[in-house]
Amino acid sequence: MSTPDLDRHPAAQHSFARPAGRLPRARSRARRALTLTLHWAPLGAALLLLGQLAWFGWRPARAERQRLERAEQEVRARADRLRAEEAELRRDQRMLADEIYQERVRRSQVDPAATQLTLERARQVAGQ
Repeated sequence: MSTPDLDRHPAAQHSFARPAGRLPRARSRARRALTLTLHWAPLGAALLLLGQLAWFGWRPARAERQRLERAEQEVRARADRLRAEEAELRRDQRMLADEIYQERVRRSQVDPAATQLTLERARQVAGQ
């Protein structure tokens, strides 16, 4: 095949040839697409910002709030247990500081027939 034969081939005739009206239409479409993109760009930017705020702001803040609520429940339960223990220790302190209780303990230690008065037994009697 020689060079003139290649020029007569049907595919070679249509490969670079364009109708005169296609180029202005393509430019018009590209210009219109660019105009629409620029017209809607502020909305897209706002939606992107809102998405970032939701993803990196509200979601972690919500998780942190849930974590803190669970921690608050644990701390409140621990504080309630400590208050109950404090009340028990105050009651024991009052019993140990009571002169009548001290005398009963002294007598229970001196009298061999009497059972020894202990703090646990005193708690049982005080609880009845």
